[in-house]
Amino acid sequence: MNLARRKDRHSNVQAISLWSFAMISFLSLSQPLFSHPSFESNASLEMTIADEIVQGKVASESGEALIGASIRVKGTDKGTVTDIEGNFSIALPTDEPSTLIVSYIGYEEQVITYTAKAGAKNNLSVNLKASSTNLNTLVVTGYGVRAKRDLTGSVASVQAKDIKEQAVTSFDQALVGKMAGVNVIQTSGAPGGNVSIRIRGVSSISAGNNPLFVIDGIPVTNDTRSASNGVNSYEQPFNPLASLNPSDIESIDVLKDAASAAIYGSRGSGGVVLITTKKGKSGKLRINYDGSYGLQEVNKKVDLLDAYEYAQVVYDGHNNAYFDAVPTGKPTDPNSVRPTNPALRVPPQILPYLAGQQGLTNTDWQDEIFRQAPMQSHTLSVSGGTENVTFLFSGAYLNQDGIVINNNLTRYNTRFRVDAKLNKFSFGVNMSPSFSTNQVVNSEGPWFAPNSGVVSMALGYAPIFPVYNPDGTFADSVNVWGYGQTNQLNPVAVAN
Repeated sequence: MNLARRKDRHSNVQAISLWSFAMISFLSLSQPLFSHPSFESNASLEMTIADEIVQGKVASESGEALIGASIRVKGTDKGTVTDIEGNFSIALPTDEPSTLIVSYIGYEEQVITYTAKAGAKNNLSVNLKASSTNLNTLVVTGYGVRAKRDLTGSVASVQAKDIKEQAVTSFDQALVGKMAGVNVIQTSGAPGGNVSIRIRGVSSISAGNNPLFVIDGIPVTNDTRSASNGVNSYEQPFNPLASLNPSDIESIDVLKDAASAAIYGSRGSGGVVLITTKKGKSGKLRINYDGSYGLQEVNKKVDLLDAYEYAQVVYDGHNNAYFDAVPTGKPTDPNSVRPTNPALRVPPQILPYLAGQQGLTNTDWQDEIFRQAPMQSHTLSVSGGTENVTFLFSGAYLNQDGIVINNNLTRYNTRFRVDAKLNKFSFGVNMSPSFSTNQVVNSEGPWFAPNSGVVSMALGYAPIFPVYNPDGTFADSVNVWGYGQTNQLNPVAVAN
């Protein structure tokens, strides 16, 4: 079995302490960490001889003081926050224009250019405008569509522009880090691999914890507890939601509170994910193309022994077993004088490596099973219509190679949607057929048969053996060497 060198990693954790409430007139921070009030009893203002102190006040448009508003100097580490009366003090270079960035939660960020004058009374007054963009955003709920300002439940939203910025094969991968209280983990790195979504944590031990997915009002599930990919019991099942083209999605709304169970029953006990797909808009004919291309590769390989180092470890291991059985033995004793137990004898395959002979087989099995894998996605859509009838037609193609050889996902999507209104009636047609093929490789699991995982096999396979025989066939029979050594299958042969 191959041996890996261990490399310890240590991470530094920086603790941040918030002191109790205290009234102050100014505060200096090396870097603003929060946009809410933070006070210290012993505040100091960092400045140089060439700096001038600028005093000011931050308030809303109505004149109400904003406590804890952040004031930063662009391009530097200078910053401060306002006190309970909205006042602040900050040191700025004399007779040089400085760019101040003033921000506060719920208000639009304001950028101000100010020049501090030497010997003058430098005062600055800032009035921030309330941000109503987020409050006016429409959110899909179980009962319909309403503005965020009218919501009483806990709902998180992701819009189409947020999904478009990421090169993902399924929309659930785009939710990573986008919503508070929604934990998204990709359990497999294979193309079309499963994704675990947990809303409000784990709520059940024996029952499912996956949320209910509702696509354009139709409930679907990605429960894969009883699913199998037909490869082995260690391999993660496929993601059933990977058949949906992320470019067809208009918005994703997650119902996180218990009210979702009142709408969808026990199926919504793990939360509800509402998916709204795009539809046509009245007006001129619109033709849109969305495409991406990227490369995937292993970020860091495991540092393993090469063939010469491996041969030395095998030699030492067999000699240690020999000395335990024959304490008077010597490392140079040939196999002819050693006991018949093969574990006590030195495998002849490693002798040329021990002699330092150059040009021998030295296979890096990680290089043999891993590759730089391309990924491309293309979507073409046509939409338009009148005030009463709108339509959208789209076609998509995805091709993703896995970083393990011979692993691939190919997907074809089409979508046809027509929405019509006639007086008080609304009706439409929404069809989205898809076809996908997934060429699977046993990448997960242990090294031993019958569920051999090629990654584990590559980490444990002896580097003294070649990948191919001289005639181009996979080298399997020559890799059975006995002498108490573990015999494995060729990882490349298994992957192919």
